[in-house]
Amino acid sequence: MRRFFVGIPLPEALQETIILFASQLDQTGGDFRLVQKENLHLTLSFLGNIGDREISLVLGTLSTLCKRQKKFEVSIRGIGFFPGGERINVIWIGAHNPLLVDFIQQLNAALQIETDHAEEIPHLTIARVKSGKNRETIFEFLNKVKDTHFGSFRAEKIVLYASELTPNGPIYTVMKEFLLG
Repeated sequence: MRRFFVGIPLPEALQETIILFASQLDQTGGDFRLVQKENLHLTLSFLGNIGDREISLVLGTLSTLCKRQKKFEVSIRGIGFFPGGERINVIWIGAHNPLLVDFIQQLNAALQIETDHAEEIPHLTIARVKSGKNRETIFEFLNKVKDTHFGSFRAEKIVLYASELTPNGPIYTVMKEFLLG
């Protein structure tokens, strides 16, 4: 069994912009693990550990959904964090287009994946927070930059990624790309 997720890769220029922003976040002195440039992506659905039998269902579902879905523009803007309230575990940037939300809901329904509301917020993770160090400074920074617009791009493909967790961070491998109709 391996860990898998479905996502959309980001263009190089947008990755560069986000990495520059992440370096500003890092200056708050928080205890972060910043996402590596090559690992930046929009998360559509985390599938978790699945075996070879289930992967064929995933591949078929993605193929069908992607053929029906036209390419679309995605606006990358707004900073948020999970789980919310006074805790920060993950810092993310929002991805906006109603077609994106519809696609995520169709994908999760087709794969019979039950999600909570937070998992259906299209986003890209930029940092994982390891501890509450400098929490107030982080909150102040996030509040100041919460409406930042990073740019837009045209989503042309969906990717099935395998994820291997290592002590130095995750390693993502493209398993299959699906061009949008």
